[in-house]
Amino acid sequence: MLVLVTGAALVVTVSALPPRDGAPVVVIAAPWSTGAGGMVDAAGGRRLTPWPPHRLAALAVFDGTVPADSLRRKGAWALVDGGQLARFCGVS
Repeated sequence: MLVLVTGAALVVTVSALPPRDGAPVVVIAAPWSTGAGGMVDAAGGRRLTPWPPHRLAALAVFDGTVPADSLRRKGAWALVDGGQLARFCGVS
């Protein structure tokens, strides 16, 4: 039960960190999707994560507006502001 509550709290916290245009974005993909790295590539972004891309999450940056609708249609579960997430984790 504690794991479920902790997981739910993390999801709520992360979803409250929407991406900002021009800032790093964490793309979180469904496990059965083509993968977060492929989504970023297909949406015209640049991956900041090392190769090979992780299937469930990728750190990326997009020129201009983050194509949130396109990424969600490709299977992204969440798009999170990378800088805010780093600060939440204690990284300055």
